[in-house]
Amino acid sequence: MGLITTLVQWFFAYRVWSILPSPWRYVGLVCALAALARLAMSIYVGIEVFVLPNAMAVALGMQPVTTALFMMGALIDVTIAISMVYFLIQKWEKGLSRVTRLIDRLIGFSIRTGLVTSIAAVVVLILYRLMPFNLIYFAMYASLAKLYSNSLLSAQCAELLERYGVEVALRGSSAANWNSSSNFF
Repeated sequence: MGLITTLVQWFFAYRVWSILPSPWRYVGLVCALAALARLAMSIYVGIEVFVLPNAMAVALGMQPVTTALFMMGALIDVTIAISMVYFLIQKWEKGLSRVTRLIDRLIGFSIRTGLVTSIAAVVVLILYRLMPFNLIYFAMYASLAKLYSNSLLSAQCAELLERYGVEVALRGSSAANWNSSSNFF
């Protein structure tokens, strides 16, 4: 789960890096480095889960590290979502009338992809802090990797729709269906 989370957070951190202007673009770099540190902590926790004798020992012995792990994940997700929405709102306020619709769609896209994982990460953290011994948080944490994967797929699908239109997205990805003049890659 830590690897999927890290890859998706790197993807969105790169997006933040590429869309924000010069002094603010480093938010993406900080998020990417924090995601790398979070991956290292995930690997450590994963190893300790196999070393410790039972779930109660894991819950008692790993509580500070697990709390830090969940807090970092929530902080990274919230930072990325806020950065993307803030940038897009800034552009929307300065935008031209023909660009306004595109920016509205991008704001919706940012909320769909960044906000859902942010909320889920915060819920995992809250559940872990309130009930660390009943493993309800773990059920939510296990579904978090799927949310990250779906947010990445949603981002890629929205990019295809934006770039090539609805017709290409609905036709599928077989080579026979692509227009020979389109430059997909």
